Amino acid sequence: MYGFIAGLISGFFGAGGGLILIPFFSKFLKLDAKTSRATAITIVLFLVISSSFFYLKNKAINWDIAAFCAIGGCIGSFIGSKILKKSSSNFLNIIFIIFLIYSGIKML
Repeated sequence: MYGFIAGLISGFFGAGGGLILIPFFSKFLKLDAKTSRATAITIVLFLVISSSFFYLKNKAINWDIAAFCAIGGCIGSFIGSKILKKSSSNFLNIIFIIFLIYSGIKML
C-alpha cells in the first residue's frame, strides 16, 4: 500500500518516494535510518523510471535541463551516499526533519 502511495505521489508531484517511504520504513518496519534511506532510494529509482516513460511519451521532458541536472545529481548522490555511510542515525533524522521543514516553508 505504501509503495502505491509513494508511486502516486512521485508520479503526480515528482517527489514523494523518500518523503513517504523513509518515515514508513523507520516507524513501522523499524529499519534504522541508513537502511531506510538506502531502501527508499532504490525504490525511487523504479518510481522515476515508471513516471519517465509517461513523460517521455507525452514529450514533457526538457532534455537540456535534464542532462545538466543529471550530471550534477550523479555527483551529488555519490557524495551523499558516502556521507550517509559515515553519519549517525540521529544526525540523519535531524537533517531530514530540517529539510522537510525548510521545504514546507518555501512552498508557502
